[in-house]
Amino acid sequence: MMPNDETYQLRFQKLTALLAEAPMVHGITKRSEGCSPVDVASEAAVSLLDIGESWGRISGDLMPRLLATDPRGEEFDDALGEIAEEWRHICYHILHTRLFEDVVNPDWK
Repeated sequence: MMPNDETYQLRFQKLTALLAEAPMVHGITKRSEGCSPVDVASEAAVSLLDIGESWGRISGDLMPRLLATDPRGEEFDDALGEIAEEWRHICYHILHTRLFEDVVNPDWK
């Protein structure tokens, strides 16, 4: 799904609104100077939607393709490279989203 897709926008807006009310999000804003619950919530909403999309692509398209392909062939390498790219994208969001700071650095508090 693309960020300019209407369904994506509706999901983003709803998820942002829900996250902005979460105690965990408010705790983050207390520790982070100059950010509001909506700032943290919208950042997290984008990350969660993107992670979900990447995982859906890995599990729904790329893994079945990998399992149905000759491991010595170019198509296998292509699928493996696409899986690596999706994981890179997931890792980016985990590393750069305030909501996930405890996952990356549990001792930062």
